[in-house]
Amino acid sequence: MDYQSLKKLVSNRYGLRFVPLPNQNNDGPTQGLSIKAGMPPFMVLNDEEPVRVDAKCFSFADAIRDLPGFQDSFFHRDKQWVGFNLSIVGDRAVANIVDYAFKAAINAGQAASQQQQYVILPEKDNDDYYQAQMIPKPTSRHLTPMKELVPKEIAAARAAYDYSLLPGERRDKNFYRQGLILENYSDDCADLVPLKKYFPTYHDLSLAQLRTYFTWRTKLRRGEFVKVSDSYAYLYIYELLNNIGVDSPTTGFQKLMLFRDKYADQFSSRMRTYLNRWLQDYVLYYHLDHDLANQAFANEIATDHDYHVLLHPADYDTADLIAVFQRHATYLKNSRLYQKSTKHFAALLKVIWQAVLNLPDQSGTKYFDHYIASQQMTTNYFFGNAVFNFHPQHQMAEYPVDSIRQYRFKGRQYYCLTLKALPNERQNLNAFLHEVDRLVRQRFKLGHPLKPRWVPENILTAINQGIREYQHQLKEARRPKVHIDLGNIDQIRRDAALTQASLLTDEERQVIVEDQHNDGAKEKSNNRSQSTVPTYQSDFQQVTQDSLLSSETPGQFNLAQPTVSEQLVQDAPTGDLDTDDAPDLDEDEQYLLTALLTGGPWQDYLKKRHLMVSILADQINEDLFNLIGDDVIEFDKDDRPGIIEDYRSDLENMFLNKE
Repeated sequence: MDYQSLKKLVSNRYGLRFVPLPNQNNDGPTQGLSIKAGMPPFMVLNDEEPVRVDAKCFSFADAIRDLPGFQDSFFHRDKQWVGFNLSIVGDRAVANIVDYAFKAAINAGQAASQQQQYVILPEKDNDDYYQAQMIPKPTSRHLTPMKELVPKEIAAARAAYDYSLLPGERRDKNFYRQGLILENYSDDCADLVPLKKYFPTYHDLSLAQLRTYFTWRTKLRRGEFVKVSDSYAYLYIYELLNNIGVDSPTTGFQKLMLFRDKYADQFSSRMRTYLNRWLQDYVLYYHLDHDLANQAFANEIATDHDYHVLLHPADYDTADLIAVFQRHATYLKNSRLYQKSTKHFAALLKVIWQAVLNLPDQSGTKYFDHYIASQQMTTNYFFGNAVFNFHPQHQMAEYPVDSIRQYRFKGRQYYCLTLKALPNERQNLNAFLHEVDRLVRQRFKLGHPLKPRWVPENILTAINQGIREYQHQLKEARRPKVHIDLGNIDQIRRDAALTQASLLTDEERQVIVEDQHNDGAKEKSNNRSQSTVPTYQSDFQQVTQDSLLSSETPGQFNLAQPTVSEQLVQDAPTGDLDTDDAPDLDEDEQYLLTALLTGGPWQDYLKKRHLMVSILADQINEDLFNLIGDDVIEFDKDDRPGIIEDYRSDLENMFLNKE
């Protein structure tokens, strides 16, 4: 049946006609058939040859798809739709499917709330509609051409299709069953037939399409890539997901990765997206080790690592923490204070951030959970949007990918517990960093003061607490710390004894000699530096040693260097803004800024030059950010630009009072 015959059929039998549909691309439906105007169509088609038709068959769609010539819909993802090609399906089958779809649409309530009686009238109501015709003479019988020879493997796979399975599982189980029969089959046909079908399976393909696929797969397994229809590539991916044609899940994972990295970009852009998701499902479903998980979850692990650094800053150096802030916020890129004193600002920021993490707000919620990222759980199904035969197997209760991300399993469903960025994460971090910049300038009397931005009051408290803690660390670092070299303690004692002996009087020396004589031979064998002296002598020796240790005698001690280097103020911009620091604005920027400062007109100027005030204002703010540290132009509720009053005097000195 052709398109014109189908139009005549629905017109004569049902009094309906196809109406044009809006079509965004050449592959979509161009005509639709509805019970009445304004109702959703129950049949759509693309009138380009070969004509492809979708019919809505509701609950009987699965059974109809198994009939010869019928398949999944061309234009719908809904399983209630069935697709067929007018050039393949016979006229009687087309008439039956149209009749069924028409009645199903009425019974579903699409036409009216009550059942209606339809009287079908022929398109031409006249006497000559039926006319006498000559009976054609019998012609010689033509021999029916022999059917194309079906390879035995394909024939065996077709015979293995089980129609008795329930519709919900028939597709996936039969695909897996036929795939095991065909996993080692190879072919070599000359003509490659195109295929355009959603969720393709072997059962949906004609013999020519099957031979095309297996010829392409044979070459692909040998490393020879040939560009074919996307549907063939998806069929190959479905095989790998089901471990068809691979000896182990590890091998299957490697083949999926190879296809994604080497060939996926040759097909539609969605294929890489699907493969990324399915590779993760593959790791979880087959319990692959973490080395492979690191490949499949590379992007997620990188994001999780950033959040781990933010939550545990003490375990990382300042460079790691700053790198995370720069990936998740934009403020530091334009911060003049950070650019001038990168090392010290980073050390200070780390101390402040630790204070923020330790400070809960009044409701008990941490700043990180409330303004940066929160723990969320999502629900997914293994290999969604793929043909996959799910068979229950021994599953782990959970799979931790890293310290942030964990997966838990329940049948074909699994749950992901991880940190998700909040919608305003970037804006919140920028506001926080701005307030750090502002309060540091205020505390250390650095540069130009900034206009405050809103952050929670307890965060301002934490920032100030962090600044005080950093100042305390600087003070402790500057305090000299004495280090005694214990390797020279014996020499110190000998020197102290000599010093002691030189200070004794003759009478005191005589007393010591008599005491030593009375102690006997045992005392004589002792080292003189270790001999017992009277209490007043021991006290003196200790005083002498203390005085030596407090001196700067080389070789006996050394002073420890500060652990925190120079103060933040040593490199930071200080003092008021200098007019010589003003950046060079172009003619348009200079005109708008001057007009806003003096209250002069600017609308006509911008209109003549086809300039937008919002774009020009953004350029001025960007040019002056390194100097001012903040925007200098803002828009009111009526979208009128104006100078921020905090910076008016500085701007006037830089751009109006240069002379």
